[in-house]
Amino acid sequence: MPNQSNQKSKNSLFSNILGMMVVLALAGILIVYVMEYFEKKSAKSDNQANTEISFSIAAAEMQAPSQWMLTNFGPDETVFSSVDMEIPIRLDGVEHQISVTLLPSSKAAPSAYLLDTLYIHKFDNAASGQSYGLIIKKLKDEAGFEDEEIWYDALSARPFVAKCLNEGNAQLKSKNCITTILVNKRVSALIKFEQGLMPQWRTFSAAISEKLNLLNKRP
Repeated sequence: MPNQSNQKSKNSLFSNILGMMVVLALAGILIVYVMEYFEKKSAKSDNQANTEISFSIAAAEMQAPSQWMLTNFGPDETVFSSVDMEIPIRLDGVEHQISVTLLPSSKAAPSAYLLDTLYIHKFDNAASGQSYGLIIKKLKDEAGFEDEEIWYDALSARPFVAKCLNEGNAQLKSKNCITTILVNKRVSALIKFEQGLMPQWRTFSAAISEKLNLLNKRP
């Protein structure tokens, strides 16, 4: 009898060990399937996020990553009079989302052009200011120019020029500055940003110009 009891105990122990091994094996297989599922899902999401969207403005063919786009695109919509987007740029290790509206250049002249043709005739008689290598001139308080200043680089043939709402009248961290530059001959980019980026205006201008150049569709 004792031998039979010992044999039963051994058989029971063996069965338990075998059962645990089967459970662990099944658990391992399940973990592998779950990991593959999430990896495929993540890869699919990345591919969707990196999808290039093609569109045209003023007969100019453009393209942009889908994650930049704010304008809703219908399945058959490709021609637009304007397109809104947020373009990420990195300055000193910090990422900023820059608001950009694409428009026909006939409706949005570059800020550098407006400096010589419009703003210079609207400057207030007050003395100029200077900061971060930029000249600061207040505009006359006329219709459309109340509490606004022009910041510009006086030394460049193709100057950086921005119009800013006076910080005393702008909300903290608000995008209270605007500059407009050409993306190509037919399309302008109206760029809104916070005045707090002015100390980095050179790297900001170079970074946003580089990103805007990517919008021009290449054959």
